[in-house]
Amino acid sequence: MSKVYRVYGKPKGQKRFKAFDTNENRLVDNLIYAPYFYEDQYEDLKNWVDRQNSKQNEIELEIRQN
Repeated sequence: MSKVYRVYGKPKGQKRFKAFDTNENRLVDNLIYAPYFYEDQYEDLKNWVDRQNSKQNEIELEIRQN
């Protein structure tokens, strides 16, 4: 069974992470709006998250395995 990942984010200075909609670039309350990514997409996803974290100062993103 392959691994599945989602992106989570939080506004800087806050403690709680929420699911992140990578299509709309926004935090969401419902997981149905947060796409999941498979193991073969992990490297591209990691590069995307790293780029977003370097150019975006208000939201911190991380990848979690589901």
